[in-house]
Amino acid sequence: MKDESLRKQDRMMACLIVILTHTGMRKGELHRLEAGKLKDITILNKKAKAFILEFFTFKTTAENNGKWTKTIAFPETVQAYRTLMKLSKDMRKKGSTNYLFLNKFNKIYGRTTFDNLFDTFFYRNQNELFDNISEYEKAQIHLLKIDSYLKGTIPKTLPNVPKISDTFYTLNPHQFRVAVANILKDKVSLQWIREHMNHLSEEMTKHYFRDELIKETLFNRATNDGTSLGLELNNQNHFIKKELSEPELIKAYEEINKFLKKKKFNIFKDIDEIINTLKYNPLRESIVGVCTKHLGMLCERQYRLATFEKWYFLSPKVPNIESFDFTYKRFIDKSKIVQHNKELVQQDSKYQRDYENEYSSLIKFYQNRVLQEHELLLSILNEKGKEFILSSYPQLEIIISDIENVNEEITKWASTLNLKNV
Repeated sequence: MKDESLRKQDRMMACLIVILTHTGMRKGELHRLEAGKLKDITILNKKAKAFILEFFTFKTTAENNGKWTKTIAFPETVQAYRTLMKLSKDMRKKGSTNYLFLNKFNKIYGRTTFDNLFDTFFYRNQNELFDNISEYEKAQIHLLKIDSYLKGTIPKTLPNVPKISDTFYTLNPHQFRVAVANILKDKVSLQWIREHMNHLSEEMTKHYFRDELIKETLFNRATNDGTSLGLELNNQNHFIKKELSEPELIKAYEEINKFLKKKKFNIFKDIDEIINTLKYNPLRESIVGVCTKHLGMLCERQYRLATFEKWYFLSPKVPNIESFDFTYKRFIDKSKIVQHNKELVQQDSKYQRDYENEYSSLIKFYQNRVLQEHELLLSILNEKGKEFILSSYPQLEIIISDIENVNEEITKWASTLNLKNV
């Protein structure tokens, strides 16, 4: 944005990409951004300011002519927007327009040219962006072939002037949208994200998380050629070796591989089609079941299985044993996830943050739910007896019939993970 040696359109596109990175707005909304739409509001008893960026959308409205909507503007968004305003000031005046991204004729760019300038940013920054990226990241970038139209938008002053049919890596604007939602999911509420992303419903927002969960699950377990999940017993991947020691997880691998083989899917090449198929395929329930029930043991990145649970079940409350069967099950599942991630950290420190986040969540869950509800249950059981609990809370029959084992399991995990002393 600040590099004055670059063409104005390249600096302006850099501004737009910064805005895209922090708002996740749709490509069409980004393309048609207008001047004068950054609004400030006072917060913290008028001691500070926050910013809102207004923009026009056709997506989340039934109105044929679209509508104005808004998103939170983080500091980077504010800086990029103000830079874009400055760069386009004279052009907007000459063209008598309020649009921010204008061509040399002071008119808004057409869609094709806009797309080409977007890809030009990635062409110019190939080395900085795509060198030394992981296999997981490589599977999500796109290889684009240069045609005559794209070649015409790439600066001829570059040392590596492209030729027709040359290829380079780029990204899809929608990937930024998915990334923003997934970054925010650990920091703010689902409702906050829905409003920030301008989704019509929370269910639309949840789909972003589910899709990423499936992606990571498949990518992390794929064979080198991407045609299946690795079932070799001599697999050197630590977490896969651990999973293949458990019969129910081997079955999960086998079921997914049958699905991939039947549809002739390649995980790395067809991931978007795989996800869309899972949404409408009869196998969807078993696949999603694998993702939601077993991924705590399957994948180091699935420590967020209880993401939505964290928003609703981790705050302190008055103890009540009515749903202790659910509380107990979640505690055991979460404890296994934390223990699994703890072992992974010993193999590779890059999983340290995953482990710390899930461990922190488990501590809150243990202190605010498990410990209080368990102690209350034992107190009522001791005072009023088993028959009283079964008549008042019939859903706890399995818990009460196996109460000694339940007590032992809670004690074991609290001790193993050092929950009591935190």
